[in-house]
Amino acid sequence: MSVKSISIICFMLCLMSCTRQPKYAYEIQVTSNSIEDSTIERLKQRLQTITGTGEVHIAKENDTDISINFKSSAIDSIVRDIITTKGNLSFYETKNYMDIYQVPEELLKMISSDTVYIENTFSPSIYLSDIGIADVRDTIILNKLLNTSEINHILNKEKLRIKFAWGTRNPGTSLVSLYALDIGAKRQPAMYGNIISQVKAGRTQTGRPSILISMEGLQAEKWERLTRRAAEEDFAIAIVIDGTVVMAPVVSQAIKGGKAEISGDLKEREVFALAVILESGPIQQLEIVQFDKQVL
Repeated sequence: MSVKSISIICFMLCLMSCTRQPKYAYEIQVTSNSIEDSTIERLKQRLQTITGTGEVHIAKENDTDISINFKSSAIDSIVRDIITTKGNLSFYETKNYMDIYQVPEELLKMISSDTVYIENTFSPSIYLSDIGIADVRDTIILNKLLNTSEINHILNKEKLRIKFAWGTRNPGTSLVSLYALDIGAKRQPAMYGNIISQVKAGRTQTGRPSILISMEGLQAEKWERLTRRAAEEDFAIAIVIDGTVVMAPVVSQAIKGGKAEISGDLKEREVFALAVILESGPIQQLEIVQFDKQVL
């Protein structure tokens, strides 16, 4: 077991002991398109962190199905997240409202027309990191509007290479923020792929649950250049996991040493699950077809 896994395991053991959850025997059936050995290995690594003993049995029944057996005190939502979250991490430059104000204005025009019905609201945002906010129930229709010829015309006219993405739900509400991610001429994130060398779950200086990410070598150099440019050009850096913006911090200076912190409004259990997922590396999209557990 790697040294970088110890802090996560200790964090989870403390979390499980403090909450005194009963222990369960889990039997789970999972399917996907041609499950790769690397996915099985990384999935096993993820699940080992929530067992306390490291005992996880994964049997490959055929090319598309596996069965998983282990014992853990982790709650169902944590187990499901660890199995079904792909864990693709990327960093994007963002465009703020003033950079792309024509898009939210066009959305409001469409929404106010007789042909588009939005049950709740979409509100443009003047904050640095996002360009608007909407009810999560309206994101499907808003995604369709963002792909219309009217919006594409604006982007092409202004020579903007943008990918739109939603953030996580704001605590205690059904609202989510809309972000304009700058994909540039290469149509890709500023940083992606094998970014992380170490992950640690912990807390910020103000006591909020957080994840400390460490990068080394070339990735650390890229991060320093990205944060320096963000500080000089006044744009937020979107931290994106599987297409969802987890947070989009603003930096005041270049960050040296390859350090990054994810906090936002994540709960302690969410932070742990996310740390486990990121530490293991990305996996294929997996679907749970059977989920059984028994109290021990």
